[in-house]
Amino acid sequence: MLDVAVPPCKAGSTLNKLLPQAVDAIVFMVGQPGAGVSFLGNPCLVETNKQENGSYTAKMSCAPWTNVVGEARSMVELQATKSSIRNFMMTASDYKLFTIEEVTDWLASY
Repeated sequence: MLDVAVPPCKAGSTLNKLLPQAVDAIVFMVGQPGAGVSFLGNPCLVETNKQENGSYTAKMSCAPWTNVVGEARSMVELQATKSSIRNFMMTASDYKLFTIEEVTDWLASY
């Protein structure tokens, strides 16, 4: 049996480097009164709800562009929000809904 080393996916690694900046950009949009949230020119919705047990659930979606939904739960509202955005972006990336170049350009124009 042969052992073969497979290098990590460069695109995934690059996305991981861009994620904190992209997540922060969307969180900033969420915090602006009357401002909409968008990702790559697509309108999005980021919702956070407090549960009876004190935890928060958050969702990010960008319909009708995609039916991908990022979801997260945390005892801290901001953490739930950030995790749902991160989950959305990683899932959308898995479906190849955007390129690293598009995210880089979006961040540069933001």
